[in-house]
Amino acid sequence: MVRERAALADEFVERGPDEPTLCEGWNTRDLLQHLIRRESVTASALLEGRRAYVARIRELDWPEAIGRFRSGPPPGSVFRIPGAEAAANAEEFFVHHEDVRRAADGWTKRELPAAIEDAFWRRLRSPFHRIMVRHIGFGLHLQRPDGSHATLRPARPGVVITGPPSEILLFLFGRQAVADVRLDGPADARERLTHARLGF
Repeated sequence: MVRERAALADEFVERGPDEPTLCEGWNTRDLLQHLIRRESVTASALLEGRRAYVARIRELDWPEAIGRFRSGPPPGSVFRIPGAEAAANAEEFFVHHEDVRRAADGWTKRELPAAIEDAFWRRLRSPFHRIMVRHIGFGLHLQRPDGSHATLRPARPGVVITGPPSEILLFLFGRQAVADVRLDGPADARERLTHARLGF
């Protein structure tokens, strides 16, 4: 988690504040402000009021904003509760890091450590991720390159998404166009899944 936060902060430094991302309507500055806001909600911020709190974050210049993100959640944030940051930020940071990387021409897929891929696979197999495909009207199965298999929706007909857990994660978070996965199953179901609104 610390490594991915640092890598994403470095990516923001390299790209600058006005570059596109895969988040529709957001540039790199918008995405960085989102990341700061989500983990900076504290009792004092709530007392200050949402509008003033958001305005204060928007007033940060680019280096200050990167420094704020790089330093982690502030005192009083719920993300400071032991285990909370790892549970809430592992996927968030990876997906948003790729939102920055893959919006640029010439991007290449990162090779993640096996431990990270295994952690993503455990999360993908949890009931929590079934929420992401709750509106899909057909079966949905996940498969790693080593043959490991998980089912998100047991209905038939079904589509099998095959790829590294990190790429399946991107796909299920709505980044279908850039996720390096293979889809197997009925053509109409594959087409619907490719263009479906996925994620939370």
